[in-house]
Formats: sequence, C-alpha cells, structure tokens
Amino acid sequence: MSGPGVTMRIAAASVNAPITGKAGTNAKCLSSRRPARCPVRAAASTRFLRPALDVGTRQAHMAASGRHAERDQPMPLTETSDLVLYHAPRSRSFRILWFLEELGVPYALHRVSLEKGEQKSAEFLKLNPSGKVPAITDRGAPVAESGAIVAYLAERYGNGRFSPAPGDPDRGAYLQWLFYAVGVMEPCFGEKFFKWDVPARQAGWGDFATMERVMTEALAGRTWILGDAFTAADILIGSNLHWGVLWHILPSEGPIGSYADRCRARPAFLEATRIDEELAAQG
Repeated sequence: MSGPGVTMRIAAASVNAPITGKAGTNAKCLSSRRPARCPVRAAASTRFLRPALDVGTRQAHMAASGRHAERDQPMPLTETSDLVLYHAPRSRSFRILWFLEELGVPYALHRVSLEKGEQKSAEFLKLNPSGKVPAITDRGAPVAESGAIVAYLAERYGNGRFSPAPGDPDRGAYLQWLFYAVGVMEPCFGEKFFKWDVPARQAGWGDFATMERVMTEALAGRTWILGDAFTAADILIGSNLHWGVLWHILPSEGPIGSYADRCRARPAFLEATRIDEELAAQG
C-alpha cells in the first residue's frame, strides 16, 4: 500500500528462468518513498517484492476492518520473500493479490502469461496440476485453489484478524461462506454466462436465482458477511460480487451493490487494482 516510508522492490529474472518457490536475492530497491510509482516490468517472469505496510497504513487497515490495530505488528521489510503469488492480470488471482494487500505481509508477485500458455507449462503444473491461476508457494510449498489459498493465508499470516478461531461462535458461518463462494457462487456464474440448462435439484450449486437471493438476504443490514468484522470470507464473497456487479448480472444497488462498493473502497482493494491494471497495461 502507498504511504510514507514504504518501498517497492522489483526483481526481474530471465524469461526462460524456471518457476521456483522463492524470490531471487538480487532485488533492487528502486524507490524509497511512494506515491512515486515504480514501473511494472513487462517480462513474464518479473517478480514484485511487496513490503510490509508502515504502521500508520496498517492501523488504517485495521480500523477499516473493524478490528484492533494493537493486535497486529508490522513485519520488517525484506529484499526477498518466501511467499510468492503466481498471478495473471484480470483473473481470479486478483482476489489473492487483494488479500495479500490486506494482510500487509512481504510477498513476491510472479506474472503468469495466460496468452503464452505459461499456466500449462511443466513447471507451473507442479504448482497447480489444473494449470490455472492463482497459485502460491510459501517457503517452497505450493498451494492451489482460491479457497484453500485464502484459508491458508488467513491462518498463517492473519494473526487472528481475518478468521474466527476454532471454537468461536462465528467459525461455522465463516467456513460456510468460504465454501459457498467457490462451491456455489462460481458455478452459478458459469450457469448464467453460458446459459447452462441444468435442473436445480440435480446441480450441487442450485441455481443463479437462489444464489442471488441468498446473498441479498445474508448482506441485508450487515457491513460484511459476518457482521462488523471484515474476514477472509469477504475476500472470496466480495471478489465474486464485485465481478457480478461489473458484468451486470447482479444488481449495483441494494445489499449486494452496497457491499460491493464497500469492498472496492478498501485501501487494499484499490492498491491491488492499481497493481493489476499496471500489469494488464503491459500486455
């Protein structure tokens, strides 16, 4: 995120360099202050090393999330990161980029060119056998599938900020919405876009109309999906509803539209959007 004392470090590797689970050690600090923007490199293998947020920005994030800033401590800046996001602009991996900005932890961003088919390369298939983004590696260990990545990051780096602990009364609802986002909402979007004629009784996801009703009722009178606190479930629900509103298949007003607006107004969402659009502009 932007703010005084925050640096952007960029490490560019050879286009033919193999995909690995750890950012290079030769990252160079291009700027010691922002908002002056560091340029986005066009090479497919470029990695962007994101620093931890400064204390003031992290406190602002905590206030926006409805949680207490004193519960979180900023992580030190680093020239390298063991946490790497394999990302394609304007794809489902945006949600993980957004969540990493919410977390404020150092991470490296490795661009994957879908146009060049890099997601189907032998190297990438070791990270995600389905050949899809997003994928991450953390200390060299790969994690694929959006829901799994979000749950993993929340538990490993959230320090209790983004997921109710086991035994918390909200834990069940939190898990329900995590799975609902990927197991129901996304198939419903496919049904709507591709005009699938599948009987709702036989489809595990039900149908689009039911999903829209469920989300409208769940968000009515609430700031976030669990209430006042922003959680990792809002990353998945929010990214889905954001795209649904953008594609005009969900209402831009009412509980769904208002919720999508709140998601888009979050500083981390805005910064993730800036990074994503800068990458997309490189072609």
